[in-house]
Amino acid sequence: MKKIFIILILALTVDKIFAKEITGYYINLTDDTVKINFKITTEPLSTEINYSSLQCGVIMYNEKHKKVYLKPEEMKEVHFDYENEHYRFVTFSQDLRLCSCFYSDKYLLRQLIDGNLKLFTYTFHNQGAMQTGGRTAMFSGEVNILQKQNGELFKIDYFNFKKTMSEYLSDCPELVTKIQEKIYGKDDLYKIIQEYNQSCKSGK
Repeated sequence: MKKIFIILILALTVDKIFAKEITGYYINLTDDTVKINFKITTEPLSTEINYSSLQCGVIMYNEKHKKVYLKPEEMKEVHFDYENEHYRFVTFSQDLRLCSCFYSDKYLLRQLIDGNLKLFTYTFHNQGAMQTGGRTAMFSGEVNILQKQNGELFKIDYFNFKKTMSEYLSDCPELVTKIQEKIYGKDDLYKIIQEYNQSCKSGK
């Protein structure tokens, strides 16, 4: 019983330490902008946002300062500023086998680049193989996702980068040539997106 009590105290303490209340806004399903106060969590011993905690919805506070959970299907986007940087998360329902929002078939992706070719990212945390001493390792990383205008999402395959990116960007032959000739590789994603948005403005 004593151990359970200590664990609960630690959990509440950690939540207070790594949780921050900030002001932002979301765009609802009728395109209204709604200002809200909501909670974000940061990574342990860091000020970096725990993005995975926002991908299935946000915890907002109502006028009585009670917590209310805002699900992805209740909004189109959510915006906020944190440490002099603007953050934008957009709701999607396309099945990319990314996450398990048990109570929703939609999810929020962080948008990094806007334009005819947009870049989004999904953050994941997975348990790995059993390590020495009976401990299970935790792995985290990001999945980069592209979208032409408002079309289907495209999850970047870094194992077959040259082939799949050449096919996806086939509407921009000059850029495809640079990928085929290895002028641009998997480490040049931002350059690829920038050139596409400058040279292939139609985004068709």
